[in-house]
Amino acid sequence: MSQTNWAIKRKQLSLVKAAYQSQGRNPVIVDASLRLECAMAANQQSFQFNVGTGQGTTFNTETRLDLNDGFSIFEIALYVCSPASTTSTIFPLYSYPNAGVFSTSNVATSLNGFYNQGQLNVSKDQVNYLQNYPLLNHRFVPIVQTGLTYGYGGATPVAANGVDSFDGTCSGYYSLATNINITGRDTLNINISLPAGLAAVETYQRAVLMFRGYKAYNVAR
Repeated sequence: MSQTNWAIKRKQLSLVKAAYQSQGRNPVIVDASLRLECAMAANQQSFQFNVGTGQGTTFNTETRLDLNDGFSIFEIALYVCSPASTTSTIFPLYSYPNAGVFSTSNVATSLNGFYNQGQLNVSKDQVNYLQNYPLLNHRFVPIVQTGLTYGYGGATPVAANGVDSFDGTCSGYYSLATNINITGRDTLNINISLPAGLAAVETYQRAVLMFRGYKAYNVAR
């Protein structure tokens, strides 16, 4: 990470600390991420993400927010994936519809619509903090891609050997101009809406929503 980004993160942390101190509070605050996942189905137009531990169906690769903790969201990423099962823990995340991975007929095309037309909405206690936020902000197509062939073995191309170029610190992430503060006790509605349902999906396909920011322990009231 560049020195500029470190400076930004230190400023963000200072803002979070100052917000709690203005309330006469001094909680333990750590650099953290939330990972929220939602199964995708054909013809589906709305995708709901649960934040709190124990809410709804929880995949074993999620990171949820405990009831008494708070989280300040500064960055968002949105990925899609195609695990081999509901319990797999080794699947990669994609920030675009890689046709070599989402290879079933119409799946990659549907995911183009998901990124190009999808909108994220975030509300807390019936107050909108993100409304009609475009998923296109998170579409990142790498130059080197899984399933493509790079290099030759003699006069003929070698077998497909490409792997997506991906930087976990920034690929697919987008910074918010104003951070969003939530706790595990808030009434949250986080969903993605599409103008039309997905034509097709892979068997265990999911959307993965990542929140990056700072967690404060035992601050919920």
